[in-house]
Amino acid sequence: MKNQNKMVLFYGMDPVDGQVKNGSYDRIGNIYEDDFHISCFQEFCKSHFLDIKAFQNLSYRSSIDIVSYFLSKVMGHVVFVNTTKDIENYGYSGMVFMPSQLTEEQTTLLKSFVEELTSFQILINYDMELNDGIIETKSKQTTSTIDTKQFVNDFIDTHYKEGKKK
Repeated sequence: MKNQNKMVLFYGMDPVDGQVKNGSYDRIGNIYEDDFHISCFQEFCKSHFLDIKAFQNLSYRSSIDIVSYFLSKVMGHVVFVNTTKDIENYGYSGMVFMPSQLTEEQTTLLKSFVEELTSFQILINYDMELNDGIIETKSKQTTSTIDTKQFVNDFIDTHYKEGKKK
C-alpha cells in the first residue's frame, strides 16, 4: 500500500501530550481529501502539542517546512511530509526531516514505514540549521534508478548507529 497521509510523525524522546511517545507515530491528513499540510497540522495540534504555544498559533500562512524543522531538529521526531501532487505526471514524492539522533524505536518504525514508499521519490533533510528564518540543510535525494527502501535504509545505517549520529 502506498502512503496517502499528508504527514507522519515518528516520535522520539521529547514529550508529546505530556508523555514520551518514543516508538509510536501519528498519521495526519490524507493527500486526496485534505487541505494544505499546515491546515492538517493545525487541526492535529488542537488535541496534541497543547503545551507548545507556537503550534497553537499556526495559520494557513505558516510554513510546514519550519514546523517540520522544529519537530525534527528541536524535538527529535522524524517527520515525513508527502509532497505528492500530480501522480499521473510526476509520480509519488515526499520529504523526510531527520533529527540529530534516532532512537532504536524510531529506526525500527522508519525502516518498516518505507514499505509504504515504494516508487516514491524521497528527499531526506538532515543536519539542519535555521538561520534568519531559512532552513539550511544537508539533503540526499533518490533518483528513478534507486530503490526507495534501500535508499532510506542505507541512509539510516550510514548516518546513525545504535540511536546516535556517527
